[in-house]
Amino acid sequence: MQDRFVGDIGDFGKYSLLRALTGIHPPAPESEPRLSLGVVWYRNKVANGGVNEGQSVGYLFDPQSAPFYRDLDPDLFACLKKIVCSRRNLDEVESSKILGKNKGEVTFYGDFVPKEQTEREKWFNNALEHIEGKDVVFLDPDTGIIPKFPKDRRKHICLSEVDKIVNSERCQTIIAYQHYGRDPKGCESQMQQWRAATRKFPGSPRVLSTSQRAFIILPAKDHVERIDDRLRKLTQLWSKTSQRAFIILPAKDHDKRINDRLRKLTQLWSKYFFQIAL
Repeated sequence: MQDRFVGDIGDFGKYSLLRALTGIHPPAPESEPRLSLGVVWYRNKVANGGVNEGQSVGYLFDPQSAPFYRDLDPDLFACLKKIVCSRRNLDEVESSKILGKNKGEVTFYGDFVPKEQTEREKWFNNALEHIEGKDVVFLDPDTGIIPKFPKDRRKHICLSEVDKIVNSERCQTIIAYQHYGRDPKGCESQMQQWRAATRKFPGSPRVLSTSQRAFIILPAKDHVERIDDRLRKLTQLWSKTSQRAFIILPAKDHDKRINDRLRKLTQLWSKYFFQIAL
């Protein structure tokens, strides 16, 4: 994760999901306590993307799209707009309390990811200590699962890191970010890697997907009913307004192509995951 991406359209979707699954918005009933959250930012200083990366903030200002996003989560919309207009920084997200206002509801681990492997292992062990006892763990790399030949490992989640949480006795729900590559073959390879990384997970992974990114959700045994119920409510909330499950507003000329590609994408995901949450 890099500061230059803070507040973009991907961030809005990301925080909407986290707020929904922890019970912040839509608000969980009093009979269902909120789930606490531990965030591992996978923060890095690597900045080798395109010149327009991190500029996807038009949804906050466009007269047509802004009301749509504001209605979905007014507090989140106002918070991200304020950050984008002032200081785009992960520290601002943490201090905004948008992911938890009360003590103990949320913990962040934002140390920069080391390049050297031994230091990286120490870094992740420190991350595990910071998120100890949290109900939900969110892993937020730049791009997702590590490919076979990465240019820079700091931008990815290592399989061993997923394994450490899945195979522990922590009873934590895991949410991980995955950005799709431009190459369809690369996308399928990513899915194969996620399937391999979660093969020892006792339940069924859930996937919330758009045309550009996905969130892999591994619910802890004690959280399955709550997570599934909150996922349903979130997708219903989105579909009421957008007639889409998640953050997609196709241009008029793109509508048919976007829908066709989404269908192919979910079919592709279903090869590797048992349940698709769309």
